Amino acid sequence: MGKCLSQVNVSVADNQEHGRLNKVSEDALHHRSQSQSGNYSPAGLEQHPSSASLLQDELSSLYQTINSLTVEVTSGSFEEESFATPPLDEDIPSPVEMDEIRYITANTDTEEQNFPFPKALNTHIEELKLDVLLQKADHLRMNESHKMESFELLCDHKEKFSEETEFLWRLARAYGDMYDLSTSTQEKKHYANVGKTLGERAITRAPMNGHCHLWYAVLCGYVSEFEGLQNKINCGHLFKKHLEIAIQLLPEEPLLYYLKGRYCYTVSRLSWIEKKMAATLFGEIPSSTVHEALHNFLKTEELQPGYSMSNYMYAAKCYVELGEPQEACKFCNLALLLPIVTKEDKDAHKEVKKMIGSLKRKKTDKKNGKSH
Repeated sequence: MGKCLSQVNVSVADNQEHGRLNKVSEDALHHRSQSQSGNYSPAGLEQHPSSASLLQDELSSLYQTINSLTVEVTSGSFEEESFATPPLDEDIPSPVEMDEIRYITANTDTEEQNFPFPKALNTHIEELKLDVLLQKADHLRMNESHKMESFELLCDHKEKFSEETEFLWRLARAYGDMYDLSTSTQEKKHYANVGKTLGERAITRAPMNGHCHLWYAVLCGYVSEFEGLQNKINCGHLFKKHLEIAIQLLPEEPLLYYLKGRYCYTVSRLSWIEKKMAATLFGEIPSSTVHEALHNFLKTEELQPGYSMSNYMYAAKCYVELGEPQEACKFCNLALLLPIVTKEDKDAHKEVKKMIGSLKRKKTDKKNGKSH
């Protein structure tokens, strides 16, 4: 069924020279996007993070289907030309602005002139009403091989519907899909950062829309893939905050509990230095347990049985750490019953096979030890 799993607001000089360069190179991206549409393969998130990079890899994963659940920092020209935002009530600050987390990344989108924000990908496009467009984009996205087509469809209509909340969060989600599909580090960074910026705008327009918070959280996780420890922790803070808001607004969405399980599992394994850094930045040490992670993975399964191979795999990992090998084997076997569709599935399948081998060896060693 559902297969799963910033722009950290960047301080960029709004210079018109970069804007002109972006315009010159825009058409090249669209032709390149269409010509490569059959060559992309889903790029899942890292499954085996080291202690030093655990938070980065785990949060980045979020969704792809967020092992899982890959989109770039927008330049000043993108902000002004592609999605001009009407003035908001000055008395209502953006939810993202309230976080007061603003920092500079090493490489901004203005430095990546090969990846401008695309304009309409087709010279002649079919004009669709908003509800028809959204339905078509959602339908295309259900098939892994049609996610790029869904992305292109939304980009073709961005100028017409850029002020519509339902369109905006879907476009942010589509940039996350392109992060997953891309195999280039530069492209992944571009898609993650542009998507995160779109997510911020969606939240500003509709702070009570759970999907806006969900996909903003996911894209914060993707952006963290390219950050140093401090900014990575900033992204983690944003991820947790908006994930919790999304859960309050969408309590029956299984993806949210899978993502929260991933977050809890990651935090339970943070190194001392990572926890210390987080405490320095936010005044508290992040804490969670394997039990809490397992609770969320089981909640995901309750809401949608057979949700994903990755969800079963992480539940099995939790049971291994809790010393319950029989339950771990049960969830490993459930994982192997699911088809391999995405790269995330492929990675999870390999991990499950390794886990089963390890559990069998431990069982054999225990038996031999008793016999002596």
